[in-house]
Amino acid sequence: MKDILKSEKRFRYMMLDRMRQDCEHYLNYGGRSAKVLWAKDEKQHIQNMKDVWNSFDENDKPEWLTIEEIEQFEKRMIGE
Repeated sequence: MKDILKSEKRFRYMMLDRMRQDCEHYLNYGGRSAKVLWAKDEKQHIQNMKDVWNSFDENDKPEWLTIEEIEQFEKRMIGE
């Protein structure tokens, strides 16, 4: 994960979108199986998403995914 956080902005955007897609798949078609998540663990996956999201400068935070949306995934996936 440390390498991802040090990566260029474009890669981090792509990684965050992949993680977002994993959440959608987990909730809709993946049978709520952690095997479909990049981190293979719900809590770790959400934490990784938060870490990547927070790695962007304020002006570079993605408009297509807010921290509130990540928190909604968290509630739906692990109830926190």
